[in-house]
Amino acid sequence: MKNSEITYIFGTGREKKLSDKFISDEFFYGYIYFKNLYSNTTLIELDESLKNSTFSSKLIFIFDRILNKMSNLPFYMNEVLTIDNFKKITKSKNLILTNDRIGISLLPVLIYLKIFKKINVIVIVMGLLNNKQGGKLVNFIQRVFIKLFLTLCDKFVFLGKGEFDVASKMYSKNKKKFKFIPFGVDTKFWNDDQETFNNNNKEYILFIGNDSKREFNKVVEISKILKNHKFIFVTTNINDKDIGKNVELINGSWNKLLLTDNEIKEIYTKGTLTILPLKNTFQPSGQSVALQSMAMGVPVLITKTKGFWDFKSFINNQNIFFIESNSVSKWAELIESLIQNEELLNKVSTNGKKLVHENFTSQMFNLELHKLIQ
Repeated sequence: MKNSEITYIFGTGREKKLSDKFISDEFFYGYIYFKNLYSNTTLIELDESLKNSTFSSKLIFIFDRILNKMSNLPFYMNEVLTIDNFKKITKSKNLILTNDRIGISLLPVLIYLKIFKKINVIVIVMGLLNNKQGGKLVNFIQRVFIKLFLTLCDKFVFLGKGEFDVASKMYSKNKKKFKFIPFGVDTKFWNDDQETFNNNNKEYILFIGNDSKREFNKVVEISKILKNHKFIFVTTNINDKDIGKNVELINGSWNKLLLTDNEIKEIYTKGTLTILPLKNTFQPSGQSVALQSMAMGVPVLITKTKGFWDFKSFINNQNIFFIESNSVSKWAELIESLIQNEELLNKVSTNGKKLVHENFTSQMFNLELHKLIQ
């Protein structure tokens, strides 16, 4: 087995996605970019089927469940720890873990790499600070594992400024390892080629996503209040029995490849407004959908959470719409008001599209990530 310049470890769906010629590249976090630079760049994906494949994998699965219960941390060693994967990892110069769930699951491997290998380990952080709390013992064990994790890896890339700032304060001894790189979308793909927003070409209000930090019940209640408006929900987390006649539910999941990127792009083209009700967490939830929507010229109304990725660049009623209220009626009232104000929609659409295309592109993200590669 040849040495790899860079080895990526992903969740599911990337290898199948790569067979499609028309894809956006943001969820590959630089893999396509590096693959074009270094032909010996490779990837590994988590595989749920591994947990019952052999006697050893069944034991690892049980061990995962014990560690999960002890720490409330996401251990999924059974989905990634195989002999072949271990060989790939240890023969890499650079290892990129595309979320902290993967990083936590690889703690035994990371300990081995720290002792016996000189491999540059980079982690893309997604909600590290949002782990479920428990009793005193559980919280203590969780902190021990997180501190060990921070010690074993070389760089931690935060996609949201809010989470980066909090982590820098909570784990000040490790903050030299922390790097904020704004997440960017593939603006060559997410581009509608329209100069101005035209409400006459729009047909519905959009909600997209399966993130656990979304407020799924709230978006259903909003649609029930606004019965005179058509909605499209693209998600697997809403039941068609719960929605009204004004809602079209599309079964969509990026990892499960239920929709192509081209199909999602087509859905954006006729959207008047994308709404993203979120739970108030440090995780930058809704980031990719918001940026895709804005890049396509569709204005975004999003909950103003403590984990929002960049309050300096995104300004209410200028390039995005923020809402702080948790009230369904307030959401419905604001949506109704915005739908009637085409001048404001046009301004926010134009400014939002300009902001994303100039400052939040996957190309920019890739170049910044490249600086961390040894």
